Amino acid sequence: MHLRASFNNGVTRDELKELIMHSALYCGLPAANATMHLAQQVFDELDAEKA
Repeated sequence: MHLRASFNNGVTRDELKELIMHSALYCGLPAANATMHLAQQVFDELDAEKA
């Protein structure tokens, strides 16, 4: 939900990916990795909706 909302408000995919990478320092690499995979799923869904 939050990934879609940020994307809809003008945040780019690269900015979201960078934010996730920075969160690895605070949340840990496994959590950031899981979030990156989830973000990719959301990006794929958004691409499918546009097609």
